[in-house]
Amino acid sequence: MRVERTGFWVELVTGAGLGLIIAGAAVAQSLPATVVTSPPSSAQFWQDVAARQAVAARFASHPEVFDFYAARDFAPIWTGEGPEFELRRAALLAALEASGDHGLPRASYDIAGLRAGFATGADIATELRAALTYLDYAQDISAGVLEPATLAEDIHKTTPRQSSEALLSGFASADNPLIYLSNLTPKHPQYARLQRAMFDLARVVEAGGWGAPVVAERLELGDQGPAVAALIARLQAMGYLAEEPSSASVTLSTANDAQTATEAPAPALFDDRLVGAVMRFQADNGLTQDGIVGANTLAAINVDAETRLKDVILAMERQRWMNFDRGERHVLVNIPDFHATVVDQDVVTFSTRSVVGHPDPRRHTPEFSDVMEYMVINPSWTVPRSITTREYLPQLQEDPTAQSQLELWSGGQVVDRAQVDFTQYTASTFPYTLRQAPSTSNALGLVKFMFPNPWNIYLHDTPAKNLFARETRAYSHGCVRLQDPFDFAYHLLAPQVDNPEAYFARILATGRETTVQLETPIPVHLVYWTSFVDPDGRLQHRADIYGRNADLWQALEAAGVSVAAISS
Repeated sequence: MRVERTGFWVELVTGAGLGLIIAGAAVAQSLPATVVTSPPSSAQFWQDVAARQAVAARFASHPEVFDFYAARDFAPIWTGEGPEFELRRAALLAALEASGDHGLPRASYDIAGLRAGFATGADIATELRAALTYLDYAQDISAGVLEPATLAEDIHKTTPRQSSEALLSGFASADNPLIYLSNLTPKHPQYARLQRAMFDLARVVEAGGWGAPVVAERLELGDQGPAVAALIARLQAMGYLAEEPSSASVTLSTANDAQTATEAPAPALFDDRLVGAVMRFQADNGLTQDGIVGANTLAAINVDAETRLKDVILAMERQRWMNFDRGERHVLVNIPDFHATVVDQDVVTFSTRSVVGHPDPRRHTPEFSDVMEYMVINPSWTVPRSITTREYLPQLQEDPTAQSQLELWSGGQVVDRAQVDFTQYTASTFPYTLRQAPSTSNALGLVKFMFPNPWNIYLHDTPAKNLFARETRAYSHGCVRLQDPFDFAYHLLAPQVDNPEAYFARILATGRETTVQLETPIPVHLVYWTSFVDPDGRLQHRADIYGRNADLWQALEAAGVSVAAISS
């Protein structure tokens, strides 16, 4: 949990007396008059037992910070005299000044107040103010401004926050505090790529955006008119279409009377060149690349530059949540991108389309990280109770033969449906389990990939192959379906089996449910990235299928994040 920002420092500096503010009246009465009436020098303060007690009383809510200072006999980090202290002060102030360039809440750090404190001289108020401000910044840039698990019920992410003691001791012992602060920034290449995109978009916003939106219902090859002209202008501003030289005036002449006239410009035409530009835009936005500006493409084209800038700032925050070792080899499932990939040493070595959870909040695919341990070939499917009682029980009450592919189980035995009166049960009293035996029509297909977790989420095959051809692929109950599950299995098995295809086929041919352990478990990360930079360096945007971005931006804005803080 990040250090709470409170009004303590305003009270400490402007209150009636240092002792009164930090210890309360009872403790203040026992403090020397010099402590109560004016801030002492650093040396005086740290050597005063009563003053130490006062600090301890005030820092009851920040015990790690007090314990850190107590362990070093209250030696200051920032407010001492000498070049090392000057360098630390300069490093902290420089990092805070540049914090807006990381999409951080620059205004909340009260840089001017801290700078004034440093200029006034060494005192305990400034030292502790610097410590808490530094901790706020260090946690923000290394692990995120927000706690993601508080933003939505289906975000189950633990941010990589270091302890206050680790952050303070790391900075205090650093040979070069500038380098130490720089190293707090996420080192994954995705973060730096997003930051560059943020700067580019900030310049576009400052220049006024991409121009007027395109007003049309549908545009395609051969169309002409003002809407096509607006489309051309917008795609040119976005960098998808190069500007052509302006047409020269045409000179008209006759034998009897030479004269010049300017030919009227032809209406803007949706030509092959524009088709190519639209397709490039569609590729960068996860849309069907047909060169036609339909409803989804038009909506994406008309998103304004400031919204895209905010999307990238959100993406940087999401990257900070993952500022940890993701695994030399790992599986990445980007929910709104509808793809699952295998990443080896930051290079995508396998990718397949996926179907993810439906936008209904009860069916979202959750965000979390876990470790894939095994795959099951020829899996059976035990229907989750939520699906059994919400969807299948009403059908069985209407018709006991419904969903005939599912067996009724109780106590490890198959139960004859004809012997059960389904109408006597409710969702809470239904005592049976529904199970589907292994088969080509099994809901899980012919293989599933397991990373046991509390939400019963896994990756699997599916007999419903038609869904993979769709642009938006959010149809499941939360689990992730793969278009190429066999190839995915071969890729995972390759490090431990000489011929993974033959090995897999041999087990599949038995028709028996078989568990295959992965000799080296693989980290799996289910993420929600609506903006990211692809391996070719192109900024990508995806539709916010679960509607999370507005709430996330609102939370960041409430914490003090602003697009105005980005350097121009």
